[in-house]
Amino acid sequence: MHLRERGAAHINIFWFVIALVLFLGALAFGYLMSTERNEFEKRIGEQKAENDRLKADVQIRNQYIGEIKKILPETGEFKGSNWEAQGIAAPEPLQNVPSPEKTKKTMADFAAVAGISAAQAAQLDTLLIGARTELEKERANAANADKERATALAESGQLRQAQEAASTAAKTGFEQATQRAEAVRAFVDEEFKKRDTDITSLRAAVERRQEELNRANTEHTAALLKSTKEKDTLQAQNNAWVARMRMVNAPDQADGRVISSSQVAGRAYINLGRKDMLPVGTVFKITAPGKTESKAMGRVTKIEQDRAEIEVTDLKDRFDPVVQNDQIYNALYTPGLKRNIVLLGRFSYPLRKDDVKRLLEQLGNRVVDKVAPGVDMAIIGSDTITSGSDGFTDITETDEYKQLMSLGGVEIVPLNKVREFLRISE
Repeated sequence: MHLRERGAAHINIFWFVIALVLFLGALAFGYLMSTERNEFEKRIGEQKAENDRLKADVQIRNQYIGEIKKILPETGEFKGSNWEAQGIAAPEPLQNVPSPEKTKKTMADFAAVAGISAAQAAQLDTLLIGARTELEKERANAANADKERATALAESGQLRQAQEAASTAAKTGFEQATQRAEAVRAFVDEEFKKRDTDITSLRAAVERRQEELNRANTEHTAALLKSTKEKDTLQAQNNAWVARMRMVNAPDQADGRVISSSQVAGRAYINLGRKDMLPVGTVFKITAPGKTESKAMGRVTKIEQDRAEIEVTDLKDRFDPVVQNDQIYNALYTPGLKRNIVLLGRFSYPLRKDDVKRLLEQLGNRVVDKVAPGVDMAIIGSDTITSGSDGFTDITETDEYKQLMSLGGVEIVPLNKVREFLRISE
């Protein structure tokens, strides 16, 4: 065979087979792709038709919901249910659609008003049937009522005729009776006038007696109340005073004694302390045992549980110093005892009323604002200024002082007498 013979014979058969296989593969791939494209276009067409159908379903459902809303205006949100059981993700809830729950409630409310059972109210058709039944009953009742009304009207006409006849007869009899009654009334009026005159006279006399009785009762009640109030006040004051006297030291009884002293240091210790409610700053008069004359004064400077240190001042005689067993007195202090004290009158610097109150309370006493049962001491200041600020009013002329005197048993002490016990501590 000639080497230049036309055709593919001159090409190596291996490469020819490869080219042929590739060509056939390309044809098969093209056919496959063409088939898949046709199938895909078919599915797209089917999906488009399905989408158009779903759009149409949505539109007709929306139109349906719109028509239902015209009938059932109670709208709300509808979420649906059982999405998980169906393996479907829950869609967005429908908004502004007829609410089944609200509709059911409206139907139930209507059924309750119309007298329809709850079972009939479960569905609209049974509810309407029940309503129709009730309406027919009402119509039947109304028809019966109309019949009864017509019967009553007929009977009423007959009664009216009988009434008119009776009225005519009664009118005649009434006129006759009126004439007789006028005569009787004239007689009765005359008798009543006489009686009214007598009653008026008697009523005036009774009213005078009643006024006198009321006045006497008022005066008696006022006197009784005053007497009872005074009695109760005095009884309360007496009870308080008796209870107080059980605790107060006698006037000649010392409040404590000196247990040690130092003339050089001007200090001493007394047998009173915290256990006796002794406050710092308390001032005592110091006397010799069995004596009443003051030999010095002592002011508490330091307190311990069972004793207290005092600063000795105003020593009368340096050759008669404060020694052990000397007695101490304070008219405003009793160990462990609180007094109820009222301040009357005018207090001025340096012992203003607030300062005196503070010092008395530091001594363990209770200062009250006004005179009342239970007060056992009154400290009297200067005379009070008149309301016009043009003079002074004697303290003994004030209402508070008079009330204090009516209590009885109250110790009345001028401010000057206790001034030495009211030194303001630095």
